[in-house]
Amino acid sequence: MNELDLIAENIRNKNFDEALRLCKLNENSKNKSVIYNFIGVINFIKKDFLQAENFFLDAIKIDSKFEDPIKNLCSIYSNNKKYDKLLEYSLKLYNLDNSNPRNIFRLGSANELNKNFDEAIKYYEEFINTTGSDKKIGYNNIGNIYLRKGKAKTSLKFFSRALKLEIDKNNKVLINNILLCYLLLRDEIKAE
Repeated sequence: MNELDLIAENIRNKNFDEALRLCKLNENSKNKSVIYNFIGVINFIKKDFLQAENFFLDAIKIDSKFEDPIKNLCSIYSNNKKYDKLLEYSLKLYNLDNSNPRNIFRLGSANELNKNFDEAIKYYEEFINTTGSDKKIGYNNIGNIYLRKGKAKTSLKFFSRALKLEIDKNNKVLINNILLCYLLLRDEIKAE
């Protein structure tokens, strides 16, 4: 097992002091960005988000194409409701790999949280059209955006598409969303 694998194993096993000791012992110019990401992960798990953020940012300064610390920053900014930063780093991930469904969805979600609804819809639609994506989540999120925009009829179409893809036709969230649309449209017969 190499040093980096040993550090990762210690993190998984919550042996943080040993992982930090190994990080300091094995840090060199070739692996500095990975080591900083590991230290950031340890701080994130310990809920020291400021330290974690600083280490993730340092890792990105060394290697701007290293996706792990960028993803980790997205988690911090989402948890801390720093949605402008979430959008910035979600866009960086998307620009690094715009074929990855998770990156596309993350960018749609970041736009939605920043109330950039038209941009969010654009990325959710792109997500829906990727192979391997959970299309019902994309349809549901688009439906929710249209509902917020007061467009219940359009919203209903997206919720219905999501429900068609759902294996469990008793999905309470989707059924409640559809019911809400019928009520907003004052279609009492279908609401029943």
